[in-house]
Amino acid sequence: MRNKRKIVPGGRYKYYIPPTEYVVNEIIMDATREESTGKLPQTVIYTQVIAGVYPIGTRYARRLDDFLGKVKKDGKLVKKFDEVKKPSQ
Repeated sequence: MRNKRKIVPGGRYKYYIPPTEYVVNEIIMDATREESTGKLPQTVIYTQVIAGVYPIGTRYARRLDDFLGKVKKDGKLVKKFDEVKKPSQ
C-alpha cells in the first residue's frame, strides 16, 4: 500500500525524537539514482528550526520515502516526521 501523505514545502514537521523541528524547503528529484535504476526518486530538503544536536539553520536532505517512513518508539510505530504546521497561505 502506497503512502498517501503529502509533504508540503513550507510546512513544519517534528522529528520523532524531540525537540527538533524542521521546515521543508523543497522536494527535488535525485538524478544520480536514475543512472542505475531508470527512476528519479524524490528527495526532501529541509532546515532545522529548533536547536537539537545541530544548530538552528542546519539543512538536510533525505529521501522522500524515508521522510514519510515510520519507526518504533516505546513499542509503537510512529511517523518519523509529523506535520505540526501547514505553510502560510
